[in-house]
Amino acid sequence: MNNQPIVSIAIPTYNRIPFLRESLASIKTQTFKDYHVYLFDDGSTEPVEEEARKIIPDIIFIRSEKNEGAHVSIDRALHYKYTSPFFVVFHDDDTMHPRMIEEQVKLLNRFSDAAFVGTNLTFADDENRMFEFDPTADESIEYEQYPSNIELTRAFLRSIHLGFSSVMYRTEYMTDDVQLQLKHFGPNEDRPFLVALASSHPSIFIKNKLLNYRMHPAQDSKTNRLVGSLDIAPTLMSFYRAQLPVPLSHADRALFLKQSTNALLDSFCRHASKRESLSAYIKAATVKGLFSWTSINHAGLRALWRRLWQKK
Repeated sequence: MNNQPIVSIAIPTYNRIPFLRESLASIKTQTFKDYHVYLFDDGSTEPVEEEARKIIPDIIFIRSEKNEGAHVSIDRALHYKYTSPFFVVFHDDDTMHPRMIEEQVKLLNRFSDAAFVGTNLTFADDENRMFEFDPTADESIEYEQYPSNIELTRAFLRSIHLGFSSVMYRTEYMTDDVQLQLKHFGPNEDRPFLVALASSHPSIFIKNKLLNYRMHPAQDSKTNRLVGSLDIAPTLMSFYRAQLPVPLSHADRALFLKQSTNALLDSFCRHASKRESLSAYIKAATVKGLFSWTSINHAGLRALWRRLWQKK
């Protein structure tokens, strides 16, 4: 490895050695080799450094003396002063296809004004198949360019699968004023973070599924729906709407209401107690312009059915 690599791969971790081993193994198989790996250990009680060095001996180990939580660890990795032109903040429980880093570097080199490039992903439910990738991973690379935060927002409203673990950033564009907002957006904070970064520079999305996103039994994100308390989904939807041109075009309004209506229904049906009123929730969302009965699709109907079934 060079003293100043092309890519820095940062991994926040805490007491998940079995998953971490597979994550590091997937990095070691990358076709692109000019990288350094940084391990941000959030106060683990397990021998994380020792086990990591068995796979990548020259890993750069950065340890916190106490556990501060995933949010703090990810933020530390995002704003670390890397010497490389590009960096990735990779989940310690995911696996990357051998060509992921190579293809991302190619696109960031080709489009020198892009702030970041992310890849599509597979939600991996089978613990034993984390190194089996979607067939698109071996096909010719297809991608979309988003010139601004408006186009990226529309892409999120169309439900593209894009999050921290699949994104490579241009280091010089990662400034301190682009911050995570856990308080407002909870576990969905990666989306507003990326939209904010795209407000100043273009972004790129690789359609090929070059990442396996590990699903744990307790993860509600298994269905790729919004997770968190009931106020997070309306806050995120309001954020999305604020990124779109005013007044909303007919196409933007239809796109927004389809996503917002069904996301809010899903969020309520997953997280509301049996005592909370769905009608009151819908009324409040309608007043805010976040809900329309005519925009309900099959996902929203399934959510309503689950809610009704739980009441029996």
